[in-house]
Amino acid sequence: MTGPPSSSSRKVSGLEVAERNDGEAVVLAVGGIVDMAAAPALAEQVGVILRRRPPVMVVDLTEVNFLATAGMSILMEAHRKSEELSISCRVVADGPVTVRPMQLLGIDDLLDMYPTVDAALRGRPPQAEPTA
Repeated sequence: MTGPPSSSSRKVSGLEVAERNDGEAVVLAVGGIVDMAAAPALAEQVGVILRRRPPVMVVDLTEVNFLATAGMSILMEAHRKSEELSISCRVVADGPVTVRPMQLLGIDDLLDMYPTVDAALRGRPPQAEPTA
């Protein structure tokens, strides 16, 4: 991808999504509530990005304040589709609102998860954290 960074954003059903280019990566910043009502809008935006086939797609959940199973299903489907298209799909999640539900369902081991957008853009795996 060449040219200046671009971005777009929209808000639907308590969900806010903003897309921006960062080099060869597309960062999709997600905020608000990711539940059954908002899931179709998120799925649509992920699909739009995947159809463009960027080398890297980062889904940033930093500003999410509720993550339902519908949202986690979209992340799993995005991961599956990105593998088919040879796109690196990276998820940024940090904190109990996003990480804990994914841990409870066991999908945190299936997704490429990072604690920050910078770490996801660098593609460096997060540091192992001690378990209590």
